[in-house]
Amino acid sequence: FKRNLLRLREAQNPSANLKDTAQGLNISIAYYHALEDCNRHTNPSFKILEQIAAYYHISVWELFIE
Repeated sequence: FKRNLLRLREAQNPSANLKDTAQGLNISIAYYHALEDCNRHTNPSFKILEQIAAYYHISVWELFIE
């Protein structure tokens, strides 16, 4: 999941930074950074997963495939 978030963010054209992505999702930059950080354990709610999927124009399940 975390690697996919990073890959999705970097695949945007032009590549988005953490701050812009967090603002686009209406969540804090610290929380979004924690979602991408492989060294931190996060347990996002389904609502957050839906927000992220909508932001990237994908289905929620696609956040978990590699």
